[in-house]
Amino acid sequence: MSIESTSPNGSCPRILLAEDSDDDAFFFERSIKKSGIRCSFFRARNGKIAVEKLQSDADSNQSVDLLFLDLKMPVMSCFEVLEWLRSANLDRPPKVLVLSGSNDHTDRLRAMELGAADYIVKPIAADDLRNRVNALAAQSQNQPAETGAGA
Repeated sequence: MSIESTSPNGSCPRILLAEDSDDDAFFFERSIKKSGIRCSFFRARNGKIAVEKLQSDADSNQSVDLLFLDLKMPVMSCFEVLEWLRSANLDRPPKVLVLSGSNDHTDRLRAMELGAADYIVKPIAADDLRNRVNALAAQSQNQPAETGAGA
């Protein structure tokens, strides 16, 4: 799905949401639309599908710029995805933002240690989402690719 709207910096980041909850995915997509972000938006229903998408895009010289990763997912957990990203050696690894319904310090710390750029407690407001996406997309365009996930 491609969401066409305007973004202040004119960029069009590729966003992948790995989220098993249909309700949370609906509200996230709605926040993207309300935020005015111009982007390509994809959804994976679990971590394994997210990894397959990231690998497929890398194999075809495309890349996801931002990965919003639900903390609690079936099949392959958030932490397993972060560990895969760390070892995958992608040319342009995505910036990873972990989404959680909990502000658990242990989960936040582990996500950041595994390379997440940010940890966000759901729900996320449209303005906050727009600010975070624009800031991280700008960082991705202005910095050389780094090894591992996130920043």
